[in-house]
Parts: sequence; C-alpha cells; structure tokens
Amino acid sequence: MKCKLTYEKVTEKNIDRALKIQRRLFPLENGEDDLKESINKSKKYYKYLEYYLVHNGKFYIGITGIYSYKEYPLDAWLGWYGVLPAFRRMGYGTKMFEFTKDLALKKGYKSLRVYADDKYDFVATNFYEKMNMFKEYYTKEKYIGYLVGDLIIYSLSLTQNKIIPWNNKNLFLKDHVKKNSRYYLKFVEINKNNIIDAARLQFNIFYSMNNVGYLDYLQEIKTHNRYKNKILPINFLVYLNNCPVGIIGLYEIKEYPDDIWINWFGVDAKYRNNGIGTQMLLKILDIAKHYNKKNFRLFTYETWNYNALGIYKKTMQLEENYDNKQENSFLIKFGKPKIYSLSLIDKHVEPWNNKFINLSDELVLNEKSIKKLKDDNLFNLFSESSFMETLRVD
Repeated sequence: MKCKLTYEKVTEKNIDRALKIQRRLFPLENGEDDLKESINKSKKYYKYLEYYLVHNGKFYIGITGIYSYKEYPLDAWLGWYGVLPAFRRMGYGTKMFEFTKDLALKKGYKSLRVYADDKYDFVATNFYEKMNMFKEYYTKEKYIGYLVGDLIIYSLSLTQNKIIPWNNKNLFLKDHVKKNSRYYLKFVEINKNNIIDAARLQFNIFYSMNNVGYLDYLQEIKTHNRYKNKILPINFLVYLNNCPVGIIGLYEIKEYPDDIWINWFGVDAKYRNNGIGTQMLLKILDIAKHYNKKNFRLFTYETWNYNALGIYKKTMQLEENYDNKQENSFLIKFGKPKIYSLSLIDKHVEPWNNKFINLSDELVLNEKSIKKLKDDNLFNLFSESSFMETLRVD
C-alpha cells in the first residue's frame, strides 16, 4: 500500500479521539488511565508508556504504542495496538507494527512482546503469527477477568540474538484488568423484588420475536431454593450503576445432561454496541463452568436475532444450522434457527447434530406468559413501556 501513514503522539489535545478509538477496538477495556498516564511525566504503573494515533491523511485508522514494566526494563510491550474494522485488509496493520517495532528499537529495548487471548483475540493472534513472533502460553495467572480461551505471549527479538522466552514471569494482569475495566456490571438473580424489571426488559427485547418470559421467571422464583444446590435454571438481571441493562441465564434440557444452555440473553437497546453484551456472555460462561457440563450452547434465530450473531461467532467455537424435521415448520422456515456451541472441557466441542429440542415449547410459553401478564394487569404497561420512555421528562 502506497498511502503514507502519519503517527500523532497522544496528548491532551487528542486524547478524546484516542480514547474513542481505543474503546471501539477494545470494548471490554477502558484505556483512559493508561492514555492519561502516557501524557503525564509520572508513570505510576510503568517504566515507559507512549501511544500514537494513526491516520492516512483522510481518516484516523487506528492506534498503537509501547509500554514497559519497571520490573522488566529490557522488554517493550505492544499497547492498545489495533486497526479500526473499516480499514483492515489494506496493509495498515503491518505498517503500524513495523513503526512500533522501530520505536521500541530506538528506545533501546531488546525485545517486543504482546499478550492475547487465543479465542477472543483470534484475529490478532493470526496476525502475530504472520509476523513470525515467538509463541508461548502464559499460565502464571489463571484468571484475568474477561479471558475466554488461553493466554498467549508473542515475542520478537529486536537484536541479532535469539528471543529469550518469557517463561511465565509475573505480568500482574489482575491489577491491569482491574485498572482498565470499563464496566462494573452487577448480576442479581431474579427474585420477587426485581421480577417486574426483569420481565419488562425481557419483553422489550424479545416480544418482537414472539418470546415472552414472564411465566418462566415466575416459575423460577417458586423453586428458588434449588439454586443453592446449583440446580438449573438460573436467570440474572444485570445492572450497570444500579440501572437494569440486560438479562441472561442458564438452563438445561433433561434429555441432554452433558449440555448447558444460555437462557434469555439480551441487552437494552439503549446500551448496545458498548461491549456490555460481550462482558455478560463471558461472565455467564464463567458461571457455566461450575456445573460440570461438557458443552456450552445457545439457540437463536438468524432471521429475528441477526444483530446478535456477531458476538456469537466471535465467542463460540461452532455454528450449526438447526432444521430438525420434527420441529415447527414455520419456525424452521422463517426463523432459520442456529445453534452455537463451545467446549467446557479440554476437547473439541461436540456438534449438536440436529437433536430434537422442541421449539414449540417456546410458542406455548409465549401464549401462557401473555395470558398471565393480562391476568396480572401488566400487559398494557409492558407493551407500551418503550413508547412511554419517549415521553420521559429530562
């Protein structure tokens, strides 16, 4: 690519733009503290910290930078490095990488390193391998917040010498994740005190798909004591700063004891496209791992829930079309069902292979839930709730 890239050091004047790009590239992380610290002379967490906005003369296309730990003065780390989706596959990523590598070399570092999740960051890991970086798995810290797969450290020598492996030295990633956490979501089991909020949110998200979960939640509350023994189903109302923003849960199908399924997963429309849904999905995956199941699965409709397919493709391992001949023909033909799966054990995920799950149960639940809403004088309140929001006085 002949187009010349320009690198602007992040300063007080352009930090808002830098933060906007960083959040678009890394929706689960908030780089505000890092970016501000790179501007200040005092480096609280790092020995060195520097970031650059990148533009092609017409558009800002990404961000890059390097940092180093006080404990490891010879190693530069690639920081907040990424190209915005609209400008990928144009050679920009390689040019930015070469610029950052040269920057680290000029600063006197002996190696350039970066860490990434092999499942969540699969696009990045493929790129680092194309750059011929040395690959090793990092197991020093088992849990760093939003980790989906295994953590990999990629390294590149900046001298004529062979790369020295990282060898699992401590990276203090728990502190890093805590410092850069963008959202503090609270997951509260649905109970008698929040069931109306949960049911209203579920109604607004799924009613257009002909799915109403009010009766499902009522039945869940009646058997609440089961949750202490970790018996499914279990559903959560998710709060952001004490405001309900999403719902998510887990259930199992009696005939298939090796599988655990996501239930009623959705985010309020006002809070979408900010990484909240991804964080909810990763949290429920972490909860699912405690149920000793082999496979983590979710069911959705391509036609009626197409906006959510991106997050499923990114997070899950296997996508299958579902068209079991025993199922409701209308739902199969017009909904175009899909099943996404992920292994919870150290094996390849087992395909669902079109086993019967009885989609007609959803239609029955929907009809019974609507009747119950009307019996409880809630249906008009729920069905008008989205419109009523437009009448709210600021």
